[in-house]
Amino acid sequence: MKFAVQLINGSKPTMENVTNCFQGDFARIRKIGDDWFLESSVFDACTAPVQVFPLADELIRLMQRITAVYGRLFAFSEIGYVQAFNEAGMPTARALRAVQRVQIYTLDIRELDRQVGDQTLGSVLLAATMAEKKLQEALGLIGDGDELQWPQIYNILEFLGGENAVVKKDWAPRGLVRNCRQTANHYRHLGSPKKYPLPDKATSLGQATTLVLGLLKKWITSQLPRSIRS
Repeated sequence: MKFAVQLINGSKPTMENVTNCFQGDFARIRKIGDDWFLESSVFDACTAPVQVFPLADELIRLMQRITAVYGRLFAFSEIGYVQAFNEAGMPTARALRAVQRVQIYTLDIRELDRQVGDQTLGSVLLAATMAEKKLQEALGLIGDGDELQWPQIYNILEFLGGENAVVKKDWAPRGLVRNCRQTANHYRHLGSPKKYPLPDKATSLGQATTLVLGLLKKWITSQLPRSIRS
């Protein structure tokens, strides 16, 4: 290991849960003293901390989109400094970068700590996402905000193939998906409320978020090899 990235501004209970979810060579969160650090095999090719920061940014972005799908945990930490190590594995210099604190939402993400061989599901998903553009596109629909908004909910349903595709896969009842899509379509066209009316039983934003994240999780699972599906 040549470099590790400090993870900051995450509450202790949240970081303890997240740590259990990412345990593998591609992504491993480890507590050293009072701090948490992200280690990854993708850092091995770096020769200086400045090369580590953009890679760490991308890993954290994808990791937090994964935890958003599996536990509605949109932000669990930020990047602090990059810790360099010598050939003997001893810490040497630190590279700092300015950071900004974000609001943190903590929910149950224990599904991601399921062991898949010698890694956790969280690490397996992260490695698969880094290698597959379609998975990156799917998680990109989550964005980097603290919660989903109606346009994102609509776009996720469209990405999954819309009402007919979801019902055909038996992922959710038709009425539930139809109401959610119609509600999202109404709120993303607030300039034309008569053309895009609310359904009789409009879906709340919380209900819609729960539905589309559950559907997205089913889709992600369908893209994985059978050997690692739960």
